[in-house]
Amino acid sequence: MERQPVESTSVKSVGYDPETQTLEVELQSGGVYQYDAIEPEYYNQTIQHGSHGAEQLLWDIYSEGSEHRTIAEGASTDGRQPVSSSMLRSVSYNAASETLEAEFNDGAVWRYYGVPEFIYHNLSTPVRSAGSCATSSLTSTLMARLQERGTDDHSPCRHHHGFAV
Repeated sequence: MERQPVESTSVKSVGYDPETQTLEVELQSGGVYQYDAIEPEYYNQTIQHGSHGAEQLLWDIYSEGSEHRTIAEGASTDGRQPVSSSMLRSVSYNAASETLEAEFNDGAVWRYYGVPEFIYHNLSTPVRSAGSCATSSLTSTLMARLQERGTDDHSPCRHHHGFAV
């Protein structure tokens, strides 16, 4: 499928096949994912609105619980990476299991399962022009959205959230 480049911190390019209503998203990390039954308006809005459109498209698809196929796995991290946030100390991601691990500034560590890679990328990539307030606001928004989707499954040393994507 031919993809069009998008200027975004997490999305590199998007493509769409109107016959099958399949959307293909390539992330900056190299991960490529396909989503079925996507209306053409979603793709058109993404191309028209650039960075904001790409991010919103992924949130809409994620929020609706659309399933995806992994075409190429994105990057995983070895250990948690520090983040600039008033809420989080560090995050790590495993692309194969779609597991995000977040260490909060109070020392709590949470694991979130079934998390799309673009969420990790948004948490781990600094907001370039807006400074730390925007980064903290983005982190708060992302973490709130993750927690809205999950249910608690507590273990002795870590908290876990599970998601059906």
